[in-house]
Amino acid sequence: MDESASVRVEIARELHDGIAQEIVALGYRLDEVIGFRDTPQQTRDELREIRTRVTAISGSIRDEIFLLRGLDLRPFREVIESMFDNIFSDRAIELQVQLEHEVAAHQRSALIKIIQEALFNAKNHSSATRIDITQTANEIRICDNGGGSYNFSGDRWGISGMRERASEIGAEIEFSSSASGAAVTVTWK
Repeated sequence: MDESASVRVEIARELHDGIAQEIVALGYRLDEVIGFRDTPQQTRDELREIRTRVTAISGSIRDEIFLLRGLDLRPFREVIESMFDNIFSDRAIELQVQLEHEVAAHQRSALIKIIQEALFNAKNHSSATRIDITQTANEIRICDNGGGSYNFSGDRWGISGMRERASEIGAEIEFSSSASGAAVTVTWK
């Protein structure tokens, strides 16, 4: 196992033994409070919404652990759809995915993380009701229909991370934003 793989496995182990366990315990505690007889119905309903989000976060952490360990062997589409469901578990939004090919193994992890960050940006910085992810032989494009203006400056951690990941796999990344939405395009040779 090379050094970077060893570091990824160590991070996965720490995530599992720390944050993942704490999130699961938090979910169990929420279940207990929801079940108390004297919990008012409105509070119970709000706690159920929080519980749903905690479950989604737990799923995201599990997916991250598998990705870090190199064990996520699901088809690329399935990984994207699962990630989307976890991120948008609290919001009704449409996803369209058009993939022409499976991505190369050496690009897979970086592209998954770039897509994940683009999805988080759409969730946190737009009022999107639809996200389209299209992939051809040498390009992936993530578009949303949320209005507004994104700040794609390099001093943002998420944007910087996307640029770094694209560079790691020899790809170019472009960001665009207009009143009709935003797009992230990753192109490689």
